[in-house]
Amino acid sequence: MIVNRDERRGRATSFGEVADAYERARPGYPEDAVRWLVGKEPRDVVDLGAGTGKLTRSLVALGHRVTAVEPLPEMIAYLLAAVPGVTAVQGGAEAIPLEAESADVVVAAQAFHWFDRDAARREMARILRPDGWVALIWNVRQTESTPFLRELETLLLDYSIDYARVRHENVTDEIVRAFLTRDYAKRTVEHAQ
Repeated sequence: MIVNRDERRGRATSFGEVADAYERARPGYPEDAVRWLVGKEPRDVVDLGAGTGKLTRSLVALGHRVTAVEPLPEMIAYLLAAVPGVTAVQGGAEAIPLEAESADVVVAAQAFHWFDRDAARREMARILRPDGWVALIWNVRQTESTPFLRELETLLLDYSIDYARVRHENVTDEIVRAFLTRDYAKRTVEHAQ
């Protein structure tokens, strides 16, 4: 059962009751993409909307000092089991419970489309060091390569409560440019799981 505990944030807060399925079904991220996002040198990285720690694991494996920020305790429990010793705090992109200028990089994996962008921008700017940056990453599911995937996409569009509204494909280059307020780089990496 999915329980929506926060009407203001909507469905973003409904994942807690399905944390186990989320952990089993969500893919991880390719190492070369993660390295490209945050660099080779160990950095202080904040993983916003960390979920069960799919990106957190990759960041820690690459030697980064990671603080995972996640609003749902159920997700944090999975994250801490998967990445023992990592720092995890309950919070959200709009109110990050960290000190000012405490991060070199702020990352959001599969989460940015849920954020209140104005509030998140202010908070990210507050916790980033002067030379820091924001990195956004999504796994993009194939939707057209087989008849099955085309039919699955049709079912999701027709029957999912808000799939069409909140899907990350709605985050356009214009939205990202306005959010970051400066030029940015974009890269696509093939990743099969």
